Amino acid sequence: MNKKEFKQWVKKTYRDFQKDKQAIAYSGCSDVVIVYDTTAVKSAIAKCYPQDTFDYDTGVAIAYARLKEIEIPKVEEEPEFKRVGNGQEYYCIGKFNTARFGAVYTLETDHFLDKASFENNNYFHTRKRAEEVADKINLLLKLERLHDTYCPDYVPDWQDNARKYYVFYGTKDSTYYVGGCLAVDRKPCVYFPTTEIAQKVCDILNGETKNAKSLCGAC
Repeated sequence: MNKKEFKQWVKKTYRDFQKDKQAIAYSGCSDVVIVYDTTAVKSAIAKCYPQDTFDYDTGVAIAYARLKEIEIPKVEEEPEFKRVGNGQEYYCIGKFNTARFGAVYTLETDHFLDKASFENNNYFHTRKRAEEVADKINLLLKLERLHDTYCPDYVPDWQDNARKYYVFYGTKDSTYYVGGCLAVDRKPCVYFPTTEIAQKVCDILNGETKNAKSLCGAC
């Protein structure tokens, strides 16, 4: 059960508690909730974990469920991306004297720049992952430049019925192709007004890819 579903369970169980004329509850010390059954003369307790934020309704719902021997659902923890430990390495995307963005090695020192990189999502645990994202950014910037070269004033109007064109990469043959859509904005994506312009962009990218392969083969 996810957190949203658990909140719904808490609301329902708390309502059931409120309707139960035999049950009473009070909040004890240290974020503890106790629910009594005045007829059966028994009780159940719910205690908040130190790392959690105390919520009275949740405490009542859990204690009441225990009192009535109702199964308490387990909450699936959402995955969380964390900063590395102090003195450990991480990578961000940047550039020095090169024309392309790439992975930049950094040591975590709890500096405000480390915090800024993390909060700006420019924080990666491995060089490989940073380089993967840098390649995407470099391609996006290249497409934006070609857009500004061939159709600088073009802005897609998603309210019309005109087809928009974009460039995608075919991994099987390592070739760029033209795609089209009417009203599906594949963000982040660069759009062109005609197939002719989009194909010209593909030809440029495919030519650069071919030249890069030729240079690698000559090394």
